[in-house]
Amino acid sequence: MIDSENELIHFPAFLAAGLPINSARREEGATWERPWPDWRDGEEEELRRHLDWPVREVLHDARLGTWLSSWGARPEDKAEASRIAGQELARAPRLIPLYAHRFLPGGRGTYGNQVLSMWGADIVPYGTELVDYITREFYPSDDDEGPREGGNPVPVWDEFIYDDEPS
Repeated sequence: MIDSENELIHFPAFLAAGLPINSARREEGATWERPWPDWRDGEEEELRRHLDWPVREVLHDARLGTWLSSWGARPEDKAEASRIAGQELARAPRLIPLYAHRFLPGGRGTYGNQVLSMWGADIVPYGTELVDYITREFYPSDDDEGPREGGNPVPVWDEFIYDDEPS
């Protein structure tokens, strides 16, 4: 089992587990042209950027005013708001990048988690679980009704989806 971020990046069996990868190296400065994380041959720094991206982007939105009601009253001071948002997001499961801005919540005993589509704090469920997501993303049908709710609850991240009054 993988217990830490460092193990995740250095755990050969995980990296070679058949995750979707690009066999070609990313060109310098490329962004969405190659949306698969290169788990086998990617640079550690690049993989860390992929892993850190969801929290970094949500913290950016929090500095701009996005705030969950469960976090209490939003402080006027942006630095204090950022500190509190960071503490709250530290409770969230790490999101594993799948494809572009689609993420699977990680952690032990988390089989059946929904796949999340994220752009900053704009988070929607994009599959009830991994197989549903892959089918919807890569084999769409005419009767696809858009983002689906379901799957296991995901602490903290679900609050962005279901909070009645996110600001």
